[in-house]
Amino acid sequence: MSRPLAPNEIRITAQRAQTVYVTYALHAFEGSLPHAPGIAYDFVILRGMGQSIQTCVNIAEILKKRLPGLFQNTHITSELVQKQKGNGTKGKRSKQQLVAYISVKLSKTPLDPEDVGFQPPAIRTMKRVRIALVGCDMSGKTTLHTTMQGEMEVAETGQTFLLEDAGPDEKQWGRTLNVVHGMVWIVDATDALRCGESKSALLRCRHAYPYLPYVVLLNQKRFPPHPRQCSAIVVGEVWDTEQHVSFPCDCQTGRGVQEAMEYLASLMPQGVESRF
Repeated sequence: MSRPLAPNEIRITAQRAQTVYVTYALHAFEGSLPHAPGIAYDFVILRGMGQSIQTCVNIAEILKKRLPGLFQNTHITSELVQKQKGNGTKGKRSKQQLVAYISVKLSKTPLDPEDVGFQPPAIRTMKRVRIALVGCDMSGKTTLHTTMQGEMEVAETGQTFLLEDAGPDEKQWGRTLNVVHGMVWIVDATDALRCGESKSALLRCRHAYPYLPYVVLLNQKRFPPHPRQCSAIVVGEVWDTEQHVSFPCDCQTGRGVQEAMEYLASLMPQGVESRF
């Protein structure tokens, strides 16, 4: 356990939050590690010992739910280690202790099925999906959540989207985004002055959570939108429609939202175990 670790090897401790390790592993799969930019790894290895073994197992389960189709290989070993006890005038005493180690390999490519610790990907249909409503304050998040009464059905996939308002404070968005399966970014399309601010916030959010599928809703006061109303936003330079797939909608009535949710459902992984 003392040798240097590769960028795609993660040493788990019980003291740090699980979300730290989950985010690091997802960045390794996506190829967005700061010290290894552009290198997307096909596998990551989680290593833990002693009290951190359970934490290591929990992180592996979270990653398999975030990235459906991962193969798993688990190895558990133990060895005697020397521990020093005592100090001061009484001196130090050496004591041997048996410590357990765990190594969990999660891979996008198939692993050896003959290995004792092999686990194939779990294939189950996800019926209830948690979706975060995110955006700058006064964009229409709470209005849409109230209009849809917190959930909506997607007939094409047979899924139920459970909508969660991430709130107005960007610093608190992580509490919601760490536990959802997708994101709906809402923009007040009638406020051209804040569109640049909203786009910058979205880019920061995408950098922190690159694995979350998302769609952009352009909240309009009148629907279908008047061409003059959205020309500076949809057609102009503020929102690049090739980079961000966007749909005009009215959060107060819900018109136009169904099409956006159906598109988001097409991005959602179908072979993943639900957390409900």
